[in-house]
Amino acid sequence: MNKRKKILIDGAGFIGEVHLNVVLKYDLADVAVVETNEDRLGEMVRKYGLKEYYTNIDEAVKKKRFDGAVICTPNHLHAEHSIRFLEKGVGVLVEKPMAHTLEDAQKMVGAAAENGTFIYVAYVIRKTDTFIRIKKIIDEGQLGELFSVRAVVSSRRTLTDAVMKYRGKKATGGSVVHDYSHEIDYSLWFIQEKVKDVFCRGANIIYKDWETYDTTDILINFNNEKTSSLHLDYIQPPNRRAIELYGTKGTLLWTDCEDIRLYSESWAKWITVRVESFFDFDRPYYLQLRHYIDCLDGKKEPEVSGEEGLYIVRIIEKCLESAETGISIEV
Repeated sequence: MNKRKKILIDGAGFIGEVHLNVVLKYDLADVAVVETNEDRLGEMVRKYGLKEYYTNIDEAVKKKRFDGAVICTPNHLHAEHSIRFLEKGVGVLVEKPMAHTLEDAQKMVGAAAENGTFIYVAYVIRKTDTFIRIKKIIDEGQLGELFSVRAVVSSRRTLTDAVMKYRGKKATGGSVVHDYSHEIDYSLWFIQEKVKDVFCRGANIIYKDWETYDTTDILINFNNEKTSSLHLDYIQPPNRRAIELYGTKGTLLWTDCEDIRLYSESWAKWITVRVESFFDFDRPYYLQLRHYIDCLDGKKEPEVSGEEGLYIVRIIEKCLESAETGISIEV
């Protein structure tokens, strides 16, 4: 029987608190927290009754041995902090994107390989019942051959819910493309082809003083003439995700807070596919953390590996290069 794990939550911002809450709620492991903002750390200590906590990563790494680390810092710190644990042979669960530059992502993958451990990139959307169901529909061939993904993600809440104000800054990886790279990840997951090239248009509709864009439109061209068209923005008031999938034998439509709508050649009509647990916010994070602990025990492999995460960072960089130059960029 595997011994109970001890996990460090590195960063107590919005997403760090989500992971912390789920670990405690489901009693998944013993847990400690590191957070450099002492006011925020004090808030977490009082709210969750934390017994072990640190104000910097050096203190945490030196004082204790952890079985795992969940990296929830701003993007530009992912690599530095992950490598501290990878060099000790500790597999990490790192929030998306795994790094804010390709160079940093490559260093992380190298550190994992050199020390015989792993990186699990936290694209938690793959753990939602809705996306699990959509992937099953694709894999069962109900849409025929999937040739086009169209997706929208938008919300002002991403900015207002944030504890750490790093978005809008190039040096911290604060672009909307980094933030909403879920859409890139599940496009790859659905289409299962390598990317040929990308074209990206970026704009600053509201945040004129930002170094990065507050809205982008991306066209990803895959091998075999398949495409993904993505709209990402921080502008619209509703917190919204929507998907359209087009296949040779069917069409799938989904908007968050609604059931899946599916048209298949087999039925020649629209049907509704119900997803009962959509409103359980904690469930995907629980499933992801449970999977991560199984990876630490050697029972499973990461669903999104460091190599896959690195490939997504490469695509992000090419998107931003395209937005700057106004031309398509090969990946």
